[in-house]
Amino acid sequence: MKIVILNGSPNLGKGATGTILSAFKKGLEIKKPDITTIYVYQLDIKPCQGCFTCWTKTPGKCIHKDDMENLLPLIAESDILIIATPVYLDGMTGPMKIFIDRIIPGAKGRVELRNDRMRHFTRENWKEKKIVLVSPSSFSEMDTFDPLITHVKGIAQHFNSIYAGEILAPSFWINQYNEESYGKILEIITSAGEELIRKGEVHLSETLSKFVSREIVFDALNQQFGKYE
Repeated sequence: MKIVILNGSPNLGKGATGTILSAFKKGLEIKKPDITTIYVYQLDIKPCQGCFTCWTKTPGKCIHKDDMENLLPLIAESDILIIATPVYLDGMTGPMKIFIDRIIPGAKGRVELRNDRMRHFTRENWKEKKIVLVSPSSFSEMDTFDPLITHVKGIAQHFNSIYAGEILAPSFWINQYNEESYGKILEIITSAGEELIRKGEVHLSETLSKFVSREIVFDALNQQFGKYE
């Protein structure tokens, strides 16, 4: 089994996203899969030009000569693709969005109807895969993640893949100050990795929202950033 993890955090392996992925990866490793972690912020990837050259003149091949040339085959051949990003203005980080846009050569320009929606055909080398979202947020409300979930589900549908669930971690940053709850949260995330390997899906969202109240998060954010006004 081949798993590709896209880490879209500017903090790379540190910070909330990196910490969650480290715990999640421990669970994934129970079956010893082939895991590749890609740190999107370290890459030289140019934005999609919308020229459709990868659909017309050079099918499957982008005009840009950058890091995506070597990474696109990894994405195409993966069995599980994990999209990990903190919430930035109700969506994914900018570099992650650029990365996702650049997997378009994995599709063809020709379309079909899937679930009564127009979708592009995927190329022959594009393996049907499961896509999982991993995302922390500073806010405590679960609907903070709704736009991002909708987007990632759309990506899965567009590339004829299965949306296999999500790990959503509201107010994850503040839990690190409570050693007991922090340890429990990491254990739950590790178990979620095992669940994904064994059952093929994971749905860990509301569970992680119960460790700290919104009032505490609200006051902490205002104390932290209010002093700079």
